[in-house]
Amino acid sequence: MTQEAKVRRTEVEKRRYTLTKVSQIIWLVLGILEAAIGIRVLLKLMGANPEAGFARFVYNFTAIFLAPFENLFNNPAVEGAVFEISSVIAMLVYALITWGIVRLVWIIFDISARPEP
Repeated sequence: MTQEAKVRRTEVEKRRYTLTKVSQIIWLVLGILEAAIGIRVLLKLMGANPEAGFARFVYNFTAIFLAPFENLFNNPAVEGAVFEISSVIAMLVYALITWGIVRLVWIIFDISARPEP
C-alpha cells in the first residue's frame, strides 16, 4: 500500500467516524423528541391534570412539534382520558424524516463510496 493510499484510507476513516457521530447526535435529538411526545401521549391517556407543572411543561414543549398535526384526527376521549392519534402519527412522521436526513447526510458526505481519483 502506497503512502498516498494510506493517507486516503485515514481520511476516509476520519470522515466515516465524523459521519457516525453526526448521525448519533441526530438520532439522539429525535429520541428526546419522541420521548417527550410519548410522555405527552401517556399523560393525556391517563387524564393527567394539565395544570400540574410537569404536564404543563411537557404539553408546552411538545406543542410546537405537534402543531402541523393538530386536528388531523378526532381524538377519542373517555372520562377525561384522551388518546391523541395525531401525536402518534407525528412520532412516526418525525422518525421517517430523521431517517431520511441521516441517509441524506451519508449520501452527500461519505467519501468512501466515491471512486478513487
